[in-house]
Amino acid sequence: MLRNRTLANVFYRLGFVEIFGTGITRIKQLYAESMIKPDFEVLEKTIKIVLPVFETNADLTEDENVIYKFLSKTMLKPISEIAPYVPFGKSKTTQLLKAMGEKGVVAICHGTL
Repeated sequence: MLRNRTLANVFYRLGFVEIFGTGITRIKQLYAESMIKPDFEVLEKTIKIVLPVFETNADLTEDENVIYKFLSKTMLKPISEIAPYVPFGKSKTTQLLKAMGEKGVVAICHGTL
C-alpha cells in the first residue's frame, strides 16, 4: 500500500523504483547476507528505514568471528547451543556475544519467548 503517492510517483519517474510496493522486500533481500540488518520502524503515517553500510566483517575481532560462524540467521540459539562449538568458556562467549550485540551484528534476547 502506497503511503505517499506523490513521492512514489516521483521515485518511479526518476527510475529509483520499478514496481510500487516492493521496497521493504527488496531491501531485505539486498541485506540478506549482510552482518548488520536494516532497521524498519513502521508507524501509522510514516516509515523510517535505517540502512547500515555494507560491511563484510563489521570490525569483528578474531574471537567474535569464530562465534559468528556458529550463529543462525533464522533461528534463536541459546548460549548452551553455541558454547560447545566454540573454543571459549561460557563466560567469555557471553562477553563476546554482548560485544557483538553492541556493534549491532547480533540480536540478544533475554528470557524465554
